[in-house]
Amino acid sequence: MVGIPAKIRENKKVMADIRQSLFQKPHERIASIKELNRMISDSKEVKEWNLDINLEPDTIEANVLKRPQIFQPNTAFNEKNPGAPQQLTARPLDDTKILGTIVHQPIHFRKWAIFCLEKDVHHGEYLNDRFYDLSQERRFEIYVDYGDIVELSNKSGIEAFKEAIDDYYLKYVCGKDQNGKQMKKPRKTKDLYFFLIIMPDSIKQEHLYTALKNKINTDSPVISQFVSSKTIQKYNDRIYINILRQINAKLGGDLWRLNFGTEISKKTMLVGIDVCHKGKQSIIGFCATYDEHMCKYYTQASPQGQKGQEIISSGVLQEYFKSAFQAFREYNNG
Repeated sequence: MVGIPAKIRENKKVMADIRQSLFQKPHERIASIKELNRMISDSKEVKEWNLDINLEPDTIEANVLKRPQIFQPNTAFNEKNPGAPQQLTARPLDDTKILGTIVHQPIHFRKWAIFCLEKDVHHGEYLNDRFYDLSQERRFEIYVDYGDIVELSNKSGIEAFKEAIDDYYLKYVCGKDQNGKQMKKPRKTKDLYFFLIIMPDSIKQEHLYTALKNKINTDSPVISQFVSSKTIQKYNDRIYINILRQINAKLGGDLWRLNFGTEISKKTMLVGIDVCHKGKQSIIGFCATYDEHMCKYYTQASPQGQKGQEIISSGVLQEYFKSAFQAFREYNNG
């Protein structure tokens, strides 16, 4: 819940009341809308203006789709046939908690780097060790090699982080050509780089995240993951496993695959669009699936023209959909 002042967030009773009013069941929400309509209709201003307000909300006919099934490994078959292709079984998705226990398409983390202040180097080393150890325990079959640690002075600010990311990106991700000339684009390799930034307490994390995320997306286009030093200090393997799963998904490895049956065409694209008003700018978020399981996504984000703007311009939407359709065509070969 964005925009609630800290003093209100600290009041558990008020927050509980807010949550109860927000997360209503459909029939409760309809009753709330009717009550609001009645209050408005009975107001002095509406009567003075001779306005006629319909107390009943409009109804729209719609089909409720069946709950999708989830593909799970057939453990018995796979253990008996270690050399055979993995066999999958579609099962009802009765409990969504199972989604946190699956990595359908594990990725090998070979090329990655940790950026942190000198005082957080031991946190980076610990994270390196835990990632490697967890992968050796065959958690989700994700294998993790040790990543590089890029150390910055404790006095470093946002600009120093940007410079360190730039230097590493050019030196190791892009490299030099056969003539020793610095390349500006990443070398062609099957291994995908990702950067993990440990956010220190000494820099306002919202500002650091926004600045570095924009920098990486614009000038050093690699996958990135941000983790606060406080999160690492919790020394909780469940947290580290969730980070590994997040990175795996960002690198293109499906965490799960769903089966929607015959009610939905395998060539369906599911699109989600929203505008977030947290921070200094209002940001558009766009996401569109391009595979039959609706687990692979094309994503895009950009700032609105002015703070608080809800309506997205047709030009922006046109570019978003054009790129999403292109991603769909490339993945599905037409």
